[in-house]
Amino acid sequence: VKRAFMSAGHISTEGALHNSDFAGVPVFFLLAAVLGLSAWLVLSAWQPAKMLTLHALGASPSDSPFTVKDDAVLAELQRSSVDLPDGAGDLAELPIPANRFKALCRRGVPDKFRVSMWLKSIADLSDDAAELAEAGTPEHIRRLDARWDALLARVARGDSFSIASEQDLAIPESVLRPLTDMGRAAALRVLTVFERTHTVGFSPILGRLVPRLLIYCSEGVAYHIIDSMWTRRPFFFPKTRNEWAAMLTCFDQLVGRFFSQTHDFMEGVDAFHDPNARRIILHVFEDLIPLHSVLRFLDAYILEGQKIIFRVLLGLIKLCKRELKDSGINTSAGVWAFLENYAHNRCDADALMESAFAARYRRVGGGLKRAHVEAAMTRRLQEFEIGEGAAHEIVEEVTKVSVGKTEAPQDQKQEPSERARGPLRSVSSGEIQVEHPLTEEHRYQLANWVPASFRSLAVALLYDSRRDGSSLSTLYRLNDPKSLVQNARDVGLQRLMPARVLVVCEAGTDHMAGVFTTEPWRFHPRGYGTGQNFVFRLHPDPKAFYWNQDENEATATQSAQNHAVKHMLATHEYIAAGGNNEGVGVALQVDADLREGFSTRCDTYQNECLFSKENFIVGRVLVFGMGIERRLK
Repeated sequence: VKRAFMSAGHISTEGALHNSDFAGVPVFFLLAAVLGLSAWLVLSAWQPAKMLTLHALGASPSDSPFTVKDDAVLAELQRSSVDLPDGAGDLAELPIPANRFKALCRRGVPDKFRVSMWLKSIADLSDDAAELAEAGTPEHIRRLDARWDALLARVARGDSFSIASEQDLAIPESVLRPLTDMGRAAALRVLTVFERTHTVGFSPILGRLVPRLLIYCSEGVAYHIIDSMWTRRPFFFPKTRNEWAAMLTCFDQLVGRFFSQTHDFMEGVDAFHDPNARRIILHVFEDLIPLHSVLRFLDAYILEGQKIIFRVLLGLIKLCKRELKDSGINTSAGVWAFLENYAHNRCDADALMESAFAARYRRVGGGLKRAHVEAAMTRRLQEFEIGEGAAHEIVEEVTKVSVGKTEAPQDQKQEPSERARGPLRSVSSGEIQVEHPLTEEHRYQLANWVPASFRSLAVALLYDSRRDGSSLSTLYRLNDPKSLVQNARDVGLQRLMPARVLVVCEAGTDHMAGVFTTEPWRFHPRGYGTGQNFVFRLHPDPKAFYWNQDENEATATQSAQNHAVKHMLATHEYIAAGGNNEGVGVALQVDADLREGFSTRCDTYQNECLFSKENFIVGRVLVFGMGIERRLK
């Protein structure tokens, strides 16, 4: 108020009132405004805060069949548990204000509330009040476990299913050490199923995260957590080389902002381009810090994402920056070796966590906001493929946004359905160019429909009935990833993933529809596939129809032959997608000669007829593979 009147000339620069100018302004209006504002602030503070309730779930680690009964391990787990005040130790429910939930995740809770807190953190990503209220309840746990049992039975039904080994998944022994043989087997099951159902971009962080989760929760809960982290927010963990480059560049820029002299020293030995920079990020999940600190780190990481990784590393640099600069190290590998040695042998874990969550990283214009990071990186990764130095542009944009106005970027305000996504890029071998009807507009549409983890991939034509002949056996052969014909380089890809897009064109009309699958089409008469499959119509009236999970869960366990849960059927007579619980119904079916097709409503996808009529003549069949685009030197 004083500044406003100073600008109007009613108050001098020394603060004295100009009686002549101020005489026409009733003093009681000014007092009434100040008192009204004060009353509004007081009443707002008295309003009851929204509450969240954490539930005591499951057994403690000492009673879990997944955790070893080693005194040292149990003592570490006990250190990660925060005791409640006297008289509150037997609580089955812990109510907390919603606006203090993030602070609680950083401070820690008793171990019996940890699983509930993790599930609340995951639900908080969706901004759905009903889901948030239900998350972490005993009923929620039972439903997740039942869903996991159905998913495991469905995935394991395939002939090629086998549990991957620790070496295949690159899980370090230090992460598995707290687990029993049963716990190790559970971790391998969860990771194998996850890799089969998501198919692309398997992140090494997952192999370090899942064993930590299983110390406290069941397989179904662990799968739900990593699946939600994977699909609901980008950049929880880098999946591709491009995302690793962007993440490391973010870290480079953050060190420069908070510790400029230390950054100059590290940049002088080219530390941020050393492979050990990536390794130290993985070691945060392993043994860079003690187990009890890792669990405290996970409590915050599941809610806030990769910025917690940055906080831990910045906290470590803050503690040892003076000694690092005075060490005389002149190699990039030596810098990271010094940091790891300091964390292992000379750093107090509690002091490190306190440094990681210091207020200096939250000051206005000085912190790193998660929403700005995600928005900037998403835009860049969708607009173009990151090349050398392009990741620096990402962080420069993040820095510019977070230092300026605190208003969220424009992309954050748009609804997900309205946000523009780049098309799935089309590549070819460069030998014989075959025109096909999958236009850029169609690829834009598919990019909006496919799961988030597939959107950065390219598509390549594997089979075309006009080019390769109308034969179902040829379609199977050209879809086989093990076939020499399907070498990734033959179709213009660096790496060919299992995901496929089958497109069927109706003869005599402009109708074009198909199926997205996470596995190749191969002879499999009993049915296979995953819940990420869906059917779609590209023209006219583009529309996608997804797996009707709620209706099919009840029937999934009744019969292994139930067609409603068979996302893909592939015989010598036909290929089909979807089915009905009773009677005849299939979303899309094409016969062995690829001449006649059939489409009607089915229970699996709750779709409408995809073509102009239920029985139609096939004009053309195409199968596109998805994979990582080959880089030219």
